[in-house]
Amino acid sequence: MVTWLHDRRRHSSPPTTDHKTFSDPTGAAQVTLDHTSSSWEYVLRASGEFDLETVGCLQLALHAVPQTPAGRTVIDVSGVTFGDSSFLHVLIGAHFQQNRLTIAGPLPTELRRLFELTGTLRMFDIVPHYALKQPDHRSSGVREPRGEA
Repeated sequence: MVTWLHDRRRHSSPPTTDHKTFSDPTGAAQVTLDHTSSSWEYVLRASGEFDLETVGCLQLALHAVPQTPAGRTVIDVSGVTFGDSSFLHVLIGAHFQQNRLTIAGPLPTELRRLFELTGTLRMFDIVPHYALKQPDHRSSGVREPRGEA
């Protein structure tokens, strides 16, 4: 029998990755939310055009992330083709509401310019790329000694 340790509890099943998608009604913007049950890490992958009409899907995705002291929220903006001041407003709000917020890229040129013009570039922890840590099923489980059941 294999016992998996994740979230500091014993489980009989391996860690899983949750995947949810949030889209605006027009289909111009989309955010996918990924979370591995073995961590408190949430990755939001934003893609498309974010303005006053479409930024609601990002807000919904951010509200779906639980507030935990040990949690990390990553917003991957590499797929964003347009973002205006309403998009920036949501990112600033997330910066103050989420415990540990990271913006992952590569940062599109238009967004970098928006951050620079508004003086908000230094506000964010920005990394060139980010990947959700996938569970290692071989090392995350605790196996009982052979001969015991």
